[in-house]
Amino acid sequence: MPINYTQSFQSGELSRKMDGRSDLDQYRTGCRDLDNFYVLPQGGVERRTGTKFIGLTGDKLSPPDGAASARLFPFDFSDTVKYVVEIGTSYIKIFNGFAETDGSYLTYEPTGTVPAYTSTELSELQFVRRYDTMVITHRNHEPLLLKRTSVTPTFTVSDIEYIYPPLRDMNITATSLKPATDAVDSDTTLQSYSDDGSTLVSNVINNEHINSIWGLNYVRSSANRTVSISISSNTSSAEIDVSFSNFTVNTRGDLIGTVTIEKNKDGAGYNDFVILGTSTGDSTFSYASTVAEDKNTKIRVKVTNDAGGTLTGNIVAQEQFSKGLIKIKENKILGSTVTLASAGDYNNTSGVATLVSTGIQAKGLTNGDKVTITGITKADGTVVSVSDVAVSSVSTNGFDVNVGSGYTSITLISAIIQSCSRVNIEVLSPLGGNAATVFWQEAAFSDYRKFPIAAEFYQNRLFFTGSKDDPATIFASVFNDIFNFLTGSTSDMSIKRIPDTAAEAKSLTGKKDLFMGTDGGIVSIKSVNPDQLITQTNITTEIQNSYGSSLVQPVIANDVVVYLQGNKLKLRELVYSRDNDVFVGNDLNLLSEEITGTGVRQMFVQQNPNQIIWCIKEDGTACILSYDRGSGLIGWSNIVTTGTIESGTVLSTSGEDAIWLVVKRNSKYVVEKFESRSDLTWYVDSGSSVTSNNPTSITVGTHLDGQTVQILFDGSFHSTATVSSGAVSISNDFPVWQANKAYNKDETVIHSGTVYNAKAAFTSSGAFSASNWNTNSSTAIAGLQFISTLRPMPLEPVLSNQISQSRVKAVSKMVVRFLNTKGAQVGEAERQLTSFPVVKTTDTTGQVVPLKTDSFRFFVGSDYEREKLIEVRQDLPYPMTVLSIASNINVEGA
Repeated sequence: MPINYTQSFQSGELSRKMDGRSDLDQYRTGCRDLDNFYVLPQGGVERRTGTKFIGLTGDKLSPPDGAASARLFPFDFSDTVKYVVEIGTSYIKIFNGFAETDGSYLTYEPTGTVPAYTSTELSELQFVRRYDTMVITHRNHEPLLLKRTSVTPTFTVSDIEYIYPPLRDMNITATSLKPATDAVDSDTTLQSYSDDGSTLVSNVINNEHINSIWGLNYVRSSANRTVSISISSNTSSAEIDVSFSNFTVNTRGDLIGTVTIEKNKDGAGYNDFVILGTSTGDSTFSYASTVAEDKNTKIRVKVTNDAGGTLTGNIVAQEQFSKGLIKIKENKILGSTVTLASAGDYNNTSGVATLVSTGIQAKGLTNGDKVTITGITKADGTVVSVSDVAVSSVSTNGFDVNVGSGYTSITLISAIIQSCSRVNIEVLSPLGGNAATVFWQEAAFSDYRKFPIAAEFYQNRLFFTGSKDDPATIFASVFNDIFNFLTGSTSDMSIKRIPDTAAEAKSLTGKKDLFMGTDGGIVSIKSVNPDQLITQTNITTEIQNSYGSSLVQPVIANDVVVYLQGNKLKLRELVYSRDNDVFVGNDLNLLSEEITGTGVRQMFVQQNPNQIIWCIKEDGTACILSYDRGSGLIGWSNIVTTGTIESGTVLSTSGEDAIWLVVKRNSKYVVEKFESRSDLTWYVDSGSSVTSNNPTSITVGTHLDGQTVQILFDGSFHSTATVSSGAVSISNDFPVWQANKAYNKDETVIHSGTVYNAKAAFTSSGAFSASNWNTNSSTAIAGLQFISTLRPMPLEPVLSNQISQSRVKAVSKMVVRFLNTKGAQVGEAERQLTSFPVVKTTDTTGQVVPLKTDSFRFFVGSDYEREKLIEVRQDLPYPMTVLSIASNINVEGA
């Protein structure tokens, strides 16, 4: 009789397209179905643990009500300080990653405003963290900065406050911008001209530029570039603004005294910066700064301890331009809502309409300014706009504008000033003048150009990429100054690089090289000279392969980047090919292509106790890949639960990494956490527990109302119950203590309403003596059932000089090797299964059933069929690990 040996399941669940490939090793170690198991590196499969209910999603201050989905991110600050970040629409809630002694988790609410992310946008968020700082990106929103600001802890959330923001290239058109004043920290206006300052145009700055920061540059005059030093007493030289510039100081003369460079930043007053030295009457001093200064920085030289003589020389700002910054103001002219003053205030012949917008003059609009207005409705219902037309008769509450003649009538309801030749601004740093200048730079990121889709910390720089209008342009900050994107000629200044690809960026992942995923393939970003760090002049970008990447953030597993292909169906490992000198993208689910279902929406990696890549799927389930390149382990399995899995994350630890999920249970969205695999105690989902003397109920939460849950009592399956009003009742059937009866040390009794268990085997007589017993503190657990199913590939035993495929077969006996198991069922798939033989007739009644580790024999009633599937199943809340299966098979003609 042939025997089919399955000694490993490490190929995991395979595609149905593999059914005919019994000649392959992967067939012998693969599965038709593998649900709710981990594939072990040693070859066996271990039942996954269950999840513990942590809380409902929602704003901590509301309080949380579980009404909407959320996204989870890890905030691994250190081995002992870890947080889970829950991001929802307009809120962030932060969990302490370690439970309190009562099993609960502390939560924190950061101060600041969170964008109103849509449910789709939540699934597309990407993040990067460095120390206590996390940057969260999405193309439709300004990058969000989440910071831990104290050990207490406290957190803040805000837009990034750049020292110098990412800007687009310098304007090369004749269009000029003219501020009304150059005073720092002032609210003023800015006008746009098609030339040097005579013809207004409205098509430069629009409503979607509100809150963006622009560069307004002026060529430094000689007075703004150099100041002379002439000091003959204890005094200071004239000052020079060196904002966003390097500078040099050179002194000479016969002065006797101490020479010091002073710095004044943000108007806070002058402080000593560098002591050049003490002159003894014939000394020359020089100093050259190595980095560009921040905004609003002034420099001067002072003399102290003067004993005669004169100090001469100069201070020189090295930057050609005075680089000023302005912010387009919100709630001013741009975006102003306008309506017709009345139905008759439109001249059909001339096309002039009188528009109303309360306080329009107070917002700065004046006669002759040009505007573009959207939302004008004609009589036939079509909506049009007027572009670059001058306003007249501006009053406190309105203005006239020519909307075009020939309309029989128009309607103007909630129309908006989309762009204007005059806009309100805030001056953030010295401008160098207030004349019209063509040397301006638009913000790289705004509601108009959109925002970076991905970020990465790499080589002490912050990298951004993937805005709508610069879809593959790479912006990198100043070295060791991550929120400063100031350009310059030195190697430490910011980097802007446009790769040789028309593809759109989707992700950034840093390893030895920096990799940008695009919809056309993977692009590597690295140094031309590998012995030096990346700089503006020492950078190369090369297309590595043509497998496009999706928006799902890649992960690093082992020593490789694993990313999701553009169709969200294939995982690929980015591996260097020495033969081709490129990184190739190997398909990680080539043999299991159906495992990703309709697509994957999120990935993260669990490192301990084994490396597993978790994939949250679009259909609300998950699949996991046990993956180890060194040992050749690639084993897929499914994670299935009652409800839909929305998102998840992992917190790394020195022991077992913690997996957190957001799951929709009934109509509620809840946060849950997988319990430890090593405890072998928790095998229900969304479970809760209670520990007390004789517990009679468990509060499990209203999110499970109407659901049937499994109840464990002190490690043994107790019963099932239906949740009502967030709780289930427990009825225990412990015997009442009896005199003159022998008790086993593991037995439990009730005496006068209190539950006790025996200290040791003894015979008690007469009155009850509590000193011979322990008060029994019992633990009850209740949660949703999940079923673990193992079905190896159809049995194809090896025959002498023959193949068994296409022959009819019948199974007579199975021998299954288990580890730490109880309660399993074994047999042919879709037929009556045989229960795991764990209880003997000699076992004490009521004794806790122990876990078994051994080989067990099962007799199977079987018919002859061409395809023979066997199954090992677990539907009780117990652990199960299957190491091997041997099946005795009768094969036609064998």
